[in-house]
Amino acid sequence: MPESKDTLEIQNVVASTELGQELNLKPLADDLPTTEYQPESFPGLVFRTQSRKLTHLFSALGKRSVLAQKVFKTLITR
Repeated sequence: MPESKDTLEIQNVVASTELGQELNLKPLADDLPTTEYQPESFPGLVFRTQSRKLTHLFSALGKRSVLAQKVFKTLITR
């Protein structure tokens, strides 16, 4: 059997957490810059950091997912 020359490359990293309380997303969207909140098309709040390296997804149930684009160190140091 020939050896595989495929390589594995990490493109994006996702971390999830629960905040322990429900969130009212509309006021957050109004107060935070660089947010997107369109509950008719997606039920969560999308918040992008100024550098665009991290994207936070917040749900009204108090869950948060953080997506780091190609930079795992960025995710674990913030």
